[in-house]
Amino acid sequence: MFKFIAAGALALGTATSAHAANLITNGSFEQSTVRPGSGWIQLNAGNSSLPGWTIESGSIDLVGTYWTASHGTQSLDLAGDRPGVISQSFATVAGESYTITFDHAANAGYGGSRKAVDVFVNGVATSFMFNGEVSGVNQNWQTDTLTFIATGTTTKLAFGAGAGITGGAYGPSLDNVSVVGTAVAAVPEPASWAMMIAGFGLVGGTMRRRHSVLAAA
Repeated sequence: MFKFIAAGALALGTATSAHAANLITNGSFEQSTVRPGSGWIQLNAGNSSLPGWTIESGSIDLVGTYWTASHGTQSLDLAGDRPGVISQSFATVAGESYTITFDHAANAGYGGSRKAVDVFVNGVATSFMFNGEVSGVNQNWQTDTLTFIATGTTTKLAFGAGAGITGGAYGPSLDNVSVVGTAVAAVPEPASWAMMIAGFGLVGGTMRRRHSVLAAA
């Protein structure tokens, strides 16, 4: 009986860990076929130097140790010589909830450190304003989250330079992007509960019968 209960608990524990992994490839931009070193490298639309990501329009800067990254040693400025947009598609389950987490700040050159980043989920935009102050290499990274319900088997996530960028460089900076799904299977369905209860009853009945036989002997 105890083995049966333990097995059921293990099954429930396994369900709660579903979708724990980051669904985004190269979320910290550490994988690249070019290395910016202590500076930065401009990547234009169509450039394939960032595995997992598509540079859809404009240009971005892949930044090395010019400033301190949020995670690892590389991050992005979402405006190279003009505002850019990057995107990535990943597998989802329709009807399930997912949470996007990302760190953002600003290139505090011309235009100051008040920069916004636009987050697009299947083309629907939400804007996040960086509320900190950048000082030298200290980006004072800000973490934000956005939750959405998937509508299909694939979801497209994109990031772009938001309001206040009117051409030229010095855009919002971006790093440490992740998407994690909600484990909707953590609570068994009614049918699963019924099967478990029936199993407990079957084991209990077997033990009672065994006790009766031993008593009679």
